[in-house]
Amino acid sequence: MPKIKITKRTVEALKVATKDYIAFDTDLPGFGVRVMPSGKRFFLVQYRRHGRTRRVMLGQFGIVTAELARREATIKLGSVRGADGDPAALRDTERQSTKMKELGERFLHQYVPVRCKPSTQAEYTALCLISPIRQTAPSASCRK
Repeated sequence: MPKIKITKRTVEALKVATKDYIAFDTDLPGFGVRVMPSGKRFFLVQYRRHGRTRRVMLGQFGIVTAELARREATIKLGSVRGADGDPAALRDTERQSTKMKELGERFLHQYVPVRCKPSTQAEYTALCLISPIRQTAPSASCRK
């Protein structure tokens, strides 16, 4: 894993390999860039907590600038070293807290209007996706 001073130019200059690799920053320990075989680059923070190595993605290069990622990395690494805790654990609890009903509602309100034709939208609404998961067949009012 090479060590570089992470700037816009150095990130652009990183070579694409057949496997992904991480180049870490020389100034801020734990701040790095993951270079994927596809050519995409992602800023990340890596740290150890309770004997485990944890990584938190900060964003994709291009969408997030190197300076903005460095500021965010400083905040995340500061919270790890301070009493605030573990950013990866916070991310994991947020992921686990989503319920199926919430996912169905989010699907119906965010994905369907943007990605589906009006006829498909009507079908999804008629199938009662928002209703709780049943172990029996849906009622007659939900069937088409």
